[in-house]
Amino acid sequence: MEFAEVNYLAVGLATVLAFALGMLWYSPVLFAKPWMAGHGYKAEDFEGMEGGMTLTYGISFLCWFVMATVLAAVAPSFGEGVGATLATGLILWLGFSATIGLTNNLF
Repeated sequence: MEFAEVNYLAVGLATVLAFALGMLWYSPVLFAKPWMAGHGYKAEDFEGMEGGMTLTYGISFLCWFVMATVLAAVAPSFGEGVGATLATGLILWLGFSATIGLTNNLF
């Protein structure tokens, strides 16, 4: 794993796009209303929350940057071609992200 060979322009672009997709996903344009309804939230529930969101968004952005950087560093080890990279990514997701996410949602 070589961080010196990471294309940080690509990492920055991936970070911004992932963050923007999340903003769009949870916006009123797409799924904000169904998400709120699914959790039983009302618009009034969010009125006092805006104050601390700058730190939350900053940490979220940093996490996306770390994720993109690590993925860029380990991707060359996945094998040749897009198919091998996607298969390895799927296995890593299943082994780590899916299991952690499922456990968190169960509790």
